[in-house]
Amino acid sequence: MSYLRAAVDQRKSILIKKLIQAGVYNHADTTIYSKTITELELEYKQNGLNKKEFM
Repeated sequence: MSYLRAAVDQRKSILIKKLIQAGVYNHADTTIYSKTITELELEYKQNGLNKKEFM
């Protein structure tokens, strides 16, 4: 696996975890896992979550 793909997958996992913890999504909701990283980042920003928290 390339380093870039690994970095994207790691960031995506962190975003998913933060959105679930914030109550934006339920862990059982499988739609979150099919979203792109761009869609997840948009959801993160729209819900007022602090982006610096996981960077």
